[in-house]
Amino acid sequence: MTKWNLKDKKKMIYHHMSEDTMYEEGDVDKLRDNLLESLNEGKLSSNRIRELFGDIPDKKEKPKGTAIFCGKFQPPHLGHIRTILTLYEKYDKIYVCITEGGPHLIPIQESYNIMKETLRYLPKYEVIMVKGSIYERNAFQHMPEFDVFVSANIKAIEIAKEFDCKTEFISRTKGIGYSGTSLRKLAAIEDII
Repeated sequence: MTKWNLKDKKKMIYHHMSEDTMYEEGDVDKLRDNLLESLNEGKLSSNRIRELFGDIPDKKEKPKGTAIFCGKFQPPHLGHIRTILTLYEKYDKIYVCITEGGPHLIPIQESYNIMKETLRYLPKYEVIMVKGSIYERNAFQHMPEFDVFVSANIKAIEIAKEFDCKTEFISRTKGIGYSGTSLRKLAAIEDII
């Protein structure tokens, strides 16, 4: 399915549709319905619609229940935040789960406090601490009920599947300050630990 950027397509949509129809950014459902109506009325051919816009988008997906995003958060970094924020529109509730796995650059309670403060104005998120470690396979028994285990860590996804969890892999964000491993290495070089 083609991804739509309605901001770039506004003039084209306005020109090829009726003069009284304008679309706000993100109003894919209204655009979809109008394209289908124009197709049915013979105003536009399906080939012309595809030429102008790509495939007609599906209706927007509804949020899919509860997701859980687990990690050591050692330390919390921009990669965690950006990845977590991508989940906001996809799920009704998102647990941000801080596990006991190491290595530890800062105390687990401090990781918890940082994440709780960072996400405090976003009501779908609940930051929790969970006993155990994903890699040691002893954290799952302490997790709250959830529908989907979400991670940017392929090993964590594989382990979650061992527990019959529905999983979703999301790509890691990249850049300076976006990796706990690189931050821990920097801290060791700087003798911060």
